[in-house]
Amino acid sequence: IHGFAMKSGVLYDCYVSNSVLDMYGELGCVEGLSKVFDEMPLRDLISWNVLISGFVKNSKFEDAVGVYRRMRREAANMLPDEATVVSTLSACTALKNLDLGREIYEYVSTRLGFTMIIGNALLDMFAKCGCLDMARGIFDDMQVKNVICWTSMVSAYVNAGNLDEARALFKRSPVRDLVLWTTMINGYVQFNKVDEAMALFRNMQMERIKPDKYTLVVLLTGCAQLGALEQGEWIHSYLEENLITIDAVVGTALIEMYAKCGLLEKSLQMFYNLNQKDTASWTSIICALAMNGNPTRALQLFSQMIESGIRPDDITFIGVLSACSHGGLVEEGRRHFDSMSKIYQIEPKLEHYGCLIDLLGRFGLLNEAEEIIT
Repeated sequence: IHGFAMKSGVLYDCYVSNSVLDMYGELGCVEGLSKVFDEMPLRDLISWNVLISGFVKNSKFEDAVGVYRRMRREAANMLPDEATVVSTLSACTALKNLDLGREIYEYVSTRLGFTMIIGNALLDMFAKCGCLDMARGIFDDMQVKNVICWTSMVSAYVNAGNLDEARALFKRSPVRDLVLWTTMINGYVQFNKVDEAMALFRNMQMERIKPDKYTLVVLLTGCAQLGALEQGEWIHSYLEENLITIDAVVGTALIEMYAKCGLLEKSLQMFYNLNQKDTASWTSIICALAMNGNPTRALQLFSQMIESGIRPDDITFIGVLSACSHGGLVEEGRRHFDSMSKIYQIEPKLEHYGCLIDLLGRFGLLNEAEEIIT
């Protein structure tokens, strides 16, 4: 299509060239995105917006910020509009680029003006960059607020550990959708207040808000943290009674919950019953076995994971190296540690070195352990 547009000359139409640009962004072809933009004979504000948005969609946040800066330099006659500002603020949020965020805030305040969408983007950016007072100021000044605004502000207080203020705002919100409920429940779980999370979940049910798997995974995570088996089993029953599919995400949460509550066989049963197993599922059961004194079975499952074509991650190797340490398998531990960088291109972290040093120390190989430390 791009080739035809070039040959027929219709790329001189900005609408056509912007559509081609957008296509490359949606397909994740970042090189094509830059090339098309640079070769465009004519560019309008939409061209710049599509390029910034394309980079943001493909997590090329530095590139998105670079395009915004370039636009301000090269196209001084084109003033950023709502789309420009919102896309660039997404990049600022991801990069924690508070300087550019403040610059855009100043531009919006003095030139562009606030809309609900811009206000929420600024609120979110300031909150995630740790400027809670600025976020709250923008929130309080917004004449019209939708549920996204309320959720962003509640989430900001949750992340700052201020659960009382988060709950107060949660109660004040005129509309509470599933995302807002889950945000507040997750706040309680993050700070080990599982009883409050469960009570809020019951309130949510009374309001006839149907939970999704993410709400239930959050609750299962809380049960795992505290070893709250009774609540964990209740959530498992709820999943089954409401015919909610136990996929890899939910299954992994159940595996971890039962393992941390000491029911290893139940964890294994959950694992084997999963139709689809991803890296997280395999990792959870390997770590569970390693931490609960079953290193041989943990390493057997790791071998099966590799044979199944599932690629391990850095957390998988914490479980594998722990299994080697608990099982006294020095040579196997060394081999797995070396394979991280040589085979899987995973750079060992402090936790991996800690496992290896623990393994060597248990068997009196103190000189080798000391070499690793130094």
